[in-house]
Amino acid sequence: MHKSVLIAIMTGSLLIRGDELATNRALKAELAQEQKTHDELRRRAQELAEKAAVLQETADRVAGLKQGLPAMTVTYTAVHEFYQDADLLLENDDEKQQHTVWKQWLDLAEGGKYRFRAQVKSDNVKNISNIKFGLMIPVAGAKTQWPAAAVGAGTFPWREVSFTTTMPFGSGGRALLLCGMEGNGTGQVAFRNIVVERISE
Repeated sequence: MHKSVLIAIMTGSLLIRGDELATNRALKAELAQEQKTHDELRRRAQELAEKAAVLQETADRVAGLKQGLPAMTVTYTAVHEFYQDADLLLENDDEKQQHTVWKQWLDLAEGGKYRFRAQVKSDNVKNISNIKFGLMIPVAGAKTQWPAAAVGAGTFPWREVSFTTTMPFGSGGRALLLCGMEGNGTGQVAFRNIVVERISE
């Protein structure tokens, strides 16, 4: 075989082997990168599993603590009672007359939570949208508060109404209880079994 031909064959063989080596190196690098990525994903998955286990353990402990807590009890203690044996009857047939209302000052505790309840009956009450069963609470340095029950108007038989409120600080514990028809309301409204209760939790 001619010498130049042998040199060409050998050169071609070396080039092919060089390409194979380069390809092998590239494949090895790619496999190494894939292995590194796989290891990183496994590490992150392990971290997430450990965090999930800690969270589950915390949740189980909280649930166990809740189950071990005694049930919260709420007590109502009567502190004022009015018209237990008679009806408070308020009547007005003159549209020019203003505020047919029964009023009673109460001494309560600042910060105390209270429930006010009563039975109310209405007969043809007009010119107002809501019969008054509520409080006026003057507060030093702040707006006067007016908590009240949603009673309605018109005509209805005896029904239970109530509302709750917390005596604001700055009130001195003083509140004016109001029952009746504010504005120029006409008709007849009756109250009975008016009770003020301190709420303890």
